[in-house]
Amino acid sequence: MNLVLLGPPGSGKGTQAERIAEEFNLKVFSTGNILRQLAKKETPLGRKIKEILRRGELVPEEIMAEILADFLTKEKREGILFDGYPRNLEQAEILTSHLEKLGGVSLAIYLKVRPQVVVKRLGSRRICPNCGGL
Repeated sequence: MNLVLLGPPGSGKGTQAERIAEEFNLKVFSTGNILRQLAKKETPLGRKIKEILRRGELVPEEIMAEILADFLTKEKREGILFDGYPRNLEQAEILTSHLEKLGGVSLAIYLKVRPQVVVKRLGSRRICPNCGGL
C-alpha cells in the first residue's frame, strides 16, 4: 500500500502521517524531514539545500526527483506514505513513474483545513533563526 497525504502547510499532514504509518507499518517519505536531515550534512547537496531553505525558497524539482529516486532505491518495497509529496503536477508525474514498479499509488488523501486554522497553527511554529528556540 502506497499512500499520498496532501494538504496545505499546517493541515496536520505530519501528525497524521506518523499515526497512519505506525498503524499500517509504512515507511514515511516526508519532504520536510528529509530536507532538514540533508541540510544538516556537510555534503555538497546538504550545503545547497541548507542555503535554499535559509532563503525560504522551494527546492528545485530536479533535486527533489533525485532525493525521491534515492529514497525509493533504498526502500525497494511497497508500503510508503508520502507526506506532502507531490506538491505539483510535475512531482506527481515523477512519483507515478517511479511507483509503477512498486504497485502504484493505492490512495491519496487531501486534508482540508479552514484557512484561519492553518494561520493559527503556522503562527505557533515560529522559530528563532539564530538559536532555534520557540
